[in-house]
Amino acid sequence: MASCSSVRRFGSSPRLLLFQAGLLAAAACGSGALWAISDGRVSAVELIPAILLPGAVAATLAYKSSCSRLAGILADLMTTALISVAVRVTGGAASEAYVLYFVSLVAQPISADGARRCWATLMAAGAYTIASAPWHAPDGGSTVWLTAFRAGVLLVAGLVTCALSRRLLESDAAASAARAKLRMRERWDEAMLRISRGVDAGLGLSETLELILDNGLQVLEADIGMVALRDRRGKFVIRAVRNASPAMVGRVVGEREGAMGLCLELGQTVRISDYQDYQHPMPEMKDEQLTNVIAAPLFAGTELVGTIGFGDRGKHRSFHQEEVEFIESLAKQLSVVVVNANLLEEARRNADYLSSLNQISMSLTSVLEPYELFEQIYRSVCQVLPLDAFFVAVPSDVEGEAEICFLMDRGVRSPSVHVKLGDTPTAKVMRSGRPLLANVEKPEDSEGFGTLAGADDSETTRSIMIVPMRVGNRVVGAISAQSYTLYAYDEEELELLMTVASSAAIALENARLYESVREQSITDALTGLGNYRYFMDVLTREIERARRYSTPLSLIMVDSDSMKTINDTYGHAAGDKHMQCLTQVMTSVTRRTDYVARYAGDEFMIILPNTSGEAAMVLAERLRTAVEESRFCIDGHEVAATVSIGVASFPESGTDVDSMLKAVDQAMYRSKRAGKNRVSKAW
Repeated sequence: MASCSSVRRFGSSPRLLLFQAGLLAAAACGSGALWAISDGRVSAVELIPAILLPGAVAATLAYKSSCSRLAGILADLMTTALISVAVRVTGGAASEAYVLYFVSLVAQPISADGARRCWATLMAAGAYTIASAPWHAPDGGSTVWLTAFRAGVLLVAGLVTCALSRRLLESDAAASAARAKLRMRERWDEAMLRISRGVDAGLGLSETLELILDNGLQVLEADIGMVALRDRRGKFVIRAVRNASPAMVGRVVGEREGAMGLCLELGQTVRISDYQDYQHPMPEMKDEQLTNVIAAPLFAGTELVGTIGFGDRGKHRSFHQEEVEFIESLAKQLSVVVVNANLLEEARRNADYLSSLNQISMSLTSVLEPYELFEQIYRSVCQVLPLDAFFVAVPSDVEGEAEICFLMDRGVRSPSVHVKLGDTPTAKVMRSGRPLLANVEKPEDSEGFGTLAGADDSETTRSIMIVPMRVGNRVVGAISAQSYTLYAYDEEELELLMTVASSAAIALENARLYESVREQSITDALTGLGNYRYFMDVLTREIERARRYSTPLSLIMVDSDSMKTINDTYGHAAGDKHMQCLTQVMTSVTRRTDYVARYAGDEFMIILPNTSGEAAMVLAERLRTAVEESRFCIDGHEVAATVSIGVASFPESGTDVDSMLKAVDQAMYRSKRAGKNRVSKAW
């Protein structure tokens, strides 16, 4: 991992090793020159330390350049001691080996800090003075001035070398910093180019976020990267992560939580160099052992839309100014991407919204059966909204009640139920015609919502929308979409459900009108029974069912014996009343599962599913007796009537509609010919 500065000390670079090798060669040549100058007066024993000394100097300098400060000081002492021994054994003040101090002074400052440079200079001058004692030559001449002169030269040379080396190191550090900054700028430009190409290629928002994080990690040489964006509820949610748990995606960034939370609060770039000690860290990031983190805000104009952050585990690193500039530039680039992505997403959402509404309107208007319509409304809402529970309520015939005619909860459909509205939210919506959007945050706030959708009281939905179905100023029902997730809906979803409800209301009204017209088309206006068309449809269906499941089926034909006499005696109004009285008798005698229809004139048909011929004969006889015993009044006169009845059964009397009709008709006429007011069976 990169350090806080990419500049390396000259003393730890390969150039120092080359410099030390040069010193070794120079010292060897110097030792040979020393031998020549002395005309061979220096013995081999005296010359060996001078020859070996440069190697020792080079070795110790190389060693101390990569070791601790204490090791460097010990190496300095050893180097000075060796040179002093060489000076002493080769003649003291008369020795030319003192030039080796210059070798040490030149090499010393390159690999040492400022304090050690000064001490090395003073130490070299002092050590030479001591190594040159006694200060009087054997011939009685004084060497004090020579020693002092040489010590002064060493001191001046050391100070000059220190000053030059400091300038050299500063220049080298500046050059290294410039090269590091240039390399970073190159990586920066390459990263920005890759990001621009990715954006131009039309990548989606998720892919673009991952691309930006990957390039940011590469340039910053960091360990973890994350992006958090503001959602439609105003929360800042992590949308992309790199080198961290994927479970972080979707997590909400808390207030002042970590560098990203602090960045969102302050609206400016934040650096934290001691993240493990930060008071409000993001627990997941602290567990990642991050030590240094940085986060920059994302702005769309003046509006804060998110933040991007990076983290590093390096203990001896902090993000420097160039890296701050880079992440801020990265944030600006990302801000543009986010704004464009939001605009594109909004455009796509609007297009999907209009397309969905168009499909919903077309699908709803194509359904004319009310209960099929409710199923279609549910499927339509599922296409555009997240749903856990759903219901359609319509006003009941009973005052103060509503029929929950379609109810779904977690994909399971419940039977239709009638509920008392009272002061429930559904009642308020149906009375006022105004929609409702509610979020149940606390259990005590759920009163009135527990049975809203017929759900179990042990668990209530947390997000609830109820909208009226209106036709003009009239409320014809209500639709509710609900979720067990808090804040699942907002005003946009409410508006969408209201639009669906408007189409559903028109479709429901059309379905009711269709049902009414259909009822009229198959209902006899005088008796309220099914007419000939209704009878034929039901008989065809029941014969097919009896054939498929091998079940019995019987058919009864009833013909009035008294219709002509009543019409001739009392008029056609009395005849109509006679028809209505016969209808009441037949509906009272038959079962709820039987079908009674007016066939033609004064003839009626009764279809008896799952009924044998013998059982049909019993019912027909009971019907004949009930008609015979019934009376109705016309102008204060009681009028009696009788009927002739024929009975046919499937499959004994016939196996299709025509054969059954022919058989029952023949049986009825057999009753007529036999004297009327009787029951006959087709054989």
